[in-house]
This record gives sequence, structure tokens and C-alpha cells, in this order.
Amino acid sequence: MNQGLSRRRIWFVAGGDPWGTAQCHGAGMWQETDRSGHLSERKNLRARIASAPQTPPSPARRRTWAVAALICAGIWVLGFTGAGRAGFEAGGQARNTLIRGGILIDGSGAPPIGPVDIHIRDNRIDRVVWRRFGAPDGGKPPPDTRVIDAANHYVLPGFVDLHGHLRTRVPADYIHMLWLAHGITSVRDPGCHRGIVFCVEQKDRSRKNAAPMPRFFPYVHTNLDLLGLAERPGYGWSKGHALTTAEMARAYVRYARSQGVDGFKTYGLPRPVFAALVDEAHKQKLGIATHLMQLWNGETNAVEAAELGVDSIEHWYGVPEALLSGSDLQPYTPDYNFFDEIARFSDWVGIWEKTVHPGSPKWEAVLASLLETNVTLNPTLAISESMRDTLRAANKPWFRHYAHPNVLKAFEPNPEKHGGFLDQWTSSHEAATYAAFHKWFTFLNAYKNLGGRVTLGTDAGVFFALYGFSYIREMELLQHAGFTPLEVIRAATWHGAQVIAGPTGKPAEFGLIREGYLADLLVIDGNPLENFKILGAMGVPASRSEDASPRQTTAIKYVVKDGHIYIPAELLKNVREMVAQAKQAEVSKTSGDSTN
Repeated sequence: MNQGLSRRRIWFVAGGDPWGTAQCHGAGMWQETDRSGHLSERKNLRARIASAPQTPPSPARRRTWAVAALICAGIWVLGFTGAGRAGFEAGGQARNTLIRGGILIDGSGAPPIGPVDIHIRDNRIDRVVWRRFGAPDGGKPPPDTRVIDAANHYVLPGFVDLHGHLRTRVPADYIHMLWLAHGITSVRDPGCHRGIVFCVEQKDRSRKNAAPMPRFFPYVHTNLDLLGLAERPGYGWSKGHALTTAEMARAYVRYARSQGVDGFKTYGLPRPVFAALVDEAHKQKLGIATHLMQLWNGETNAVEAAELGVDSIEHWYGVPEALLSGSDLQPYTPDYNFFDEIARFSDWVGIWEKTVHPGSPKWEAVLASLLETNVTLNPTLAISESMRDTLRAANKPWFRHYAHPNVLKAFEPNPEKHGGFLDQWTSSHEAATYAAFHKWFTFLNAYKNLGGRVTLGTDAGVFFALYGFSYIREMELLQHAGFTPLEVIRAATWHGAQVIAGPTGKPAEFGLIREGYLADLLVIDGNPLENFKILGAMGVPASRSEDASPRQTTAIKYVVKDGHIYIPAELLKNVREMVAQAKQAEVSKTSGDSTN
């Protein structure tokens, strides 16, 4: 064995059982890997198996035969390739993988085509072969190829969430697995509330494929004074909590760049400081996402921020302010107080009734101005939807098994917490939110139809939005806005990847299924163009089990991220176990407290 290689049995012979493996030529093997866990060599153990003691097979050994049969068919299932991934992957990252006979939706907006064979070498797509009229793909794949039979399955690029937070007090791996199980293979975290060090560590973990998690792109916050982030361990910036000068903004950009971040999120800044931040960030090939908070959007609305050069506008902040009719500033109610969230969000939805009509000259001028700058709109619809129907939002069926106790605590009414005001949200508020959504939908669809880029982000973890689940709802809501299913998928894949890659000056390497792109893709047992709901962890009621209870499951059978194959059903099982254990710990703690 070469120096630096480690040796271990592949999982189905880990118990030293020669039965079953001896039934398949080449099934009993050692697996040699380098320290990074990549497959380097496989050696046949048939001679060892033949010399092993021949004892009658036990039931456990008979089960092993079934696994060996799958190996004989050329499919590796539930492999073990390194710490943090046992039980989640279908063989880790093989040298060669073939996804055979699927129906391809490549992410560009092109219609489905199939059957198609997708050849993956290491972590990149090597070939995409159209098998028209059942033509062969050019020959038998190499003997070490891992094969996924995708016949009658749809194959899509992995999804991109441009607004995903690793919130405090919630286990990061819990969030990562929910993201990955819902097909999200890339996440931009705008804010890094848990600190630069933590976020960059997550980026590095993902790059090394050290755990089941999406690609991770940290965008650090600029409004440290408002959020108190500078005082949190791991942020490291000690030259003032507020960016008050252009020189300070530039220094902060250079500092963050040295720490390994990919960009910035800003609530807004004084205009000269804002301009310097954007300019320096782009010089450093870093991105800018802006949530134009009311404290700043009187000075810089969406059009003005886009003209400064921001890459994306989050939520809808700054857009209605640019569309106001009869005034230049939002006409706040006399008792308005920014820190009173019920007042703040009442005016936030109410502003849309004060905007110009769709199709009016000002409406068209704002669309044209945004389009000219090539800014991306990232509307985060699913989180805002909770204000359209708070009762429905608070009683989603997946909370029971998939909502971590600390997530549920964030959903509780509490005027001291962000989003904790929804118990005071009335039917009149809901009606105003419906009206606001109607106008916002019209604007988003018009921007898309003109060639503007609209993407998907979730901001989950507050407002009854749960990780992963809310992404699928985001897809549905874009469809409600008038996007066709193919336009939604393009927004979720290729357009999201372009936003992340754009500031780097390099073309995106993911987001499409094409030769040379990174191997981030989904294999789906069903047609997502007919129904996005099948992509959720609980899917739709598919059938009735023997006990007459509905059986619900995701249609995503495999998620490939960086050439590593994950099984969503296994990821979700682990999430349910994490949630159950956390709930039990809460019960034990409560019981202990009551006895003291």
C-alpha cells in the first residue's frame, strides 16, 4: 500500500462476513483512500473470501446477500467514506459516476429532454449524452463506475438559496441537512450572525466535504452597531462598531476579505460610506447584498442602491419607496417607531397602496432603471407570506417532526424578538399583505419578462419559515407571481449561481448541467414541472400505508453535491432523530427544574 493511504473495509464486509460477498465476483474488496477520503485503489479479496471458514449463514448474513446483489448490479448504496457522512451517502465521491437514462432539465430554461446519460468524473460533469431513440451511450462504462438508474426520473441542477442564515442557538448540521435534503446544494449566508470565524469554518467544511452540507458563501454584515455583532466572539473587527467614513468602510472590506468571506450584507449606510463600501468590495471581487432598511432607504432607495452597484436587493425594501405616488418619502403614521415591529411591518405592507399603478410611466421607469444596472431581485417571498395567513403559517404539518425546539422558540410571540409580533397581526393586516403581494408579484413578473434576474432566498428560522421547506414554498410563490415552472427552476439554479459568481469576475461553475460544470444535481422521482410540492420533505400524500395513515415522502431520491451523493430520506431520518433528542432534552431539563 502506498504511503499516506489508509485501509478499511467497505461497509458491506465490515463485519468480516464472507457470506454474500462471495456470491458476487469482485464484491468483497478493500477500499484504499488518501487522507482526504478520495478513492484511490480497489483490490479484490476473492482469495481471502474463498479461504474463510464456511459456516451456515445467519439472518444478518442473508441480509448482506441482498446488498451484494445490488453491488453485482453496479450500484453502490449507503457507502462510508469519512467522518460525518456514514449512512448519508450512496458511496461518497467515486472516480466515475453515471446517472443513466434520466430526463434532463439543465437549468438554462431549455425544455426537458431524455433519456440522457450524465457522466461524472470526480466532482465535475464529464459528459452529457443524449440517447435519442434509445441509442447507446457509446459503450460500457469503466468497471469502477457507480451507476444510478434514473429511468423515468427527472435530473435538475442543485438549488441555490441566496438568503440562508445559520442562526444562533440552532445546530448548524441540522440546518445543513434540511437544506441538502430539499435539494439545496449552495447557500449564501447574508449576515454571518454567528461571526466571521464560524462562517468561514463552515465554508471550509463544505469545501472539504467534511459533512453533509451545501456549498457555503458567507456575506458578512456591515451594520455592526445596530446588531451588536462586533461584540460577539469570532467577529474580530475592533475599529469601531459603526462604519462612519469611506476610509473605515474600505478598511472593513479589506479586513473581511483577509478573513475569507465572499461578500457583504448591508442594511444601508450614509451615501458616501455606502458608495465606498460597494466600490472597495468590487475591487476585492466581493459581492454586496442589500436589505434597504427603513432607517436608510429614505436616503438610498432600490434604484439608487442599484446605481451604486449592489449585486442584489433583498426582500422588497427600497422598491416601493422608489415607486411612491405623490410623495418622495414613505408617509409613516404619526406614532411610528422603528423598534415597534407591529408598527414597522404594518407600514411595510401598507406602503404598496401608496405606490403608482402598474404600467404607469413611473412604474416603467423604475423597471428600466433597475434593468439597466443588472441588479438581482431576491424577494424572499415565503417568509413574508406568514403575514398573509398567520394561523396557517403557525400550524404547518412538518413542524411536529422537523422543527428543532430552538427554532420553535424563535417562532413564539415575543415583542423582544424579531418576528415575535404575529400574535397581534389582524385580519386587516392580512388583507393589506395580500394586496401588497399582488402588486409585488406584478412587479417581479414584469422585471423577469424584461430580462431582469429574480432569484430564490428564504431567510428561514423566523416568521414560521423552516429551513428547506420554505425553499420549496418559495418556488411555488414565484409560480403564483406568473413565472412558468421552467422560469422558476432557472431562477433557483442558474440565476442564483450567477449572482454568487458575478462579483468574482469568473463564470459560474455550478447551476447548469453541462460538461465541465461542478457535479451539483438532483435525481427526482416525479415531474417537478407538474408539482413543486413533491420536492418537500413530506411531499404530497402519495398513498395509504397498511395502518391507513397517509404516507408522505420527498420525491428527491438523490442529491449530488460536488460529486458526493446523498440520500434525502437518510438525511431527513437523521434530522427527525436530532429533533426528537432535543425535545427529550427539553423535557428532561423541565422535569429536573421542577424537582429542584
